[in-house]
Formats: sequence, structure tokens, C-alpha cells
Amino acid sequence: KTARVSVDWLLGLSQREEMGAEIIEAVMQFEPYRDSPVNDGFLSWLREAQGSRICTVPMGMPDILKIDELMRHEYPGAFETKGLTPIDAVRQRLELLAQPHQQLEIASPQEAFAQFANGFGHWGALSAELRGRALAHMVELADRLYPSLRVYLYDAGSTYSVPFTVFGAQRVAVFLGASYLVLNSASHIEMFANRFDALIRIAVVQ
Repeated sequence: KTARVSVDWLLGLSQREEMGAEIIEAVMQFEPYRDSPVNDGFLSWLREAQGSRICTVPMGMPDILKIDELMRHEYPGAFETKGLTPIDAVRQRLELLAQPHQQLEIASPQEAFAQFANGFGHWGALSAELRGRALAHMVELADRLYPSLRVYLYDAGSTYSVPFTVFGAQRVAVFLGASYLVLNSASHIEMFANRFDALIRIAVVQ
């Protein structure tokens, strides 16, 4: 049985002034992802949200905590082209975070760090010495940037979260793999902000 409902109703946007296609463009957009932290749209969203609370749930370990060797290992193709590299992108994000009144909160699955520490999967190609140095860097960076940077680890075995980032009150970007689904409505931003807070409450490492 097929139910015919409007897109406005599905998205809960019936109270907005825009109509038809305009309402979709105003509230929902897609941003391509190039399998690399180098993303002009993402960086511009970070700049626009400066001074606001930014909450992110990465798919694994957050790129902002990784040393250069990890970036080269994880995104080799991104270093074969001219222009910004993933290392440059991470440094730009760290520079933004070092400015006054910045708030970045990260909730990552603890399993991602455990798999890295033990050399599981594609991390097995990296030496134990390198992995240990990378983990020490993550701890040092998190301590140095606290409280502007707060990192929480949750148990992915007991809860699941789609990767997403909330940029203050401006937008939320949901990672879909090949692209970001960008939502700009207040109701969606609040929903994902509440989801992030729920992950914090059940975090095993705070």
C-alpha cells in the first residue's frame, strides 16, 4: 500500500514560509565529499560557526587529532594532486580552534581507537611505534586544547550513530559516504544536537 504525503510533511516544515521546491532548497542541500578532509564547504561552515558550539560525531577517529603519517596513510590519493592536502586542512581547523571562544566537542566510538591501537584492519600496515606515537599525540592535543576541545568516547556496541556535525545554530551536516546531507531547519539542528547530548550522557570516556 502506497501512502501519498508531501515532502513538507515528511520534513516537518509545514510552518515555513517557503513553498514547493524553494522550501527544499532552503532547508536541505547536498555537498559532495572527496574522500579527504579537504573540503571548502566544511571549512567555511566551521568559520561561520565560530564562537558557537560545534558538535561532531565522526565515523572513526577524528582527523583533527591525527598526526601527518596517519593522514598520508589514510588518504594517499589526496596527496597526489596540487592544492591543499589533508594535512593542510587539519592545520586550518586547528588554527580556528586555537582562536578565543571556540567550542568543538567530539563523540567518537571507542572501538575505533582500540582497533587502531591494536593494528586491526588497514592500520596493521603501521608500526606499533608509530601507532603509539600517534595516540600520545592525540592525548597531548586533547589536553592542550581543553576546554575548547572536548573528546568523548561512546560504546558503538551498545549504541549507533550516523556521522554528523552540528555547526552552532546554522546547520547540521550528515555524512552519507559520497556526500553530506546539509540540513538548515531549526528543528533538524535541535534534533541532532539532542542526539549528540545523548551520546555524551552514555559516553564511557569523558
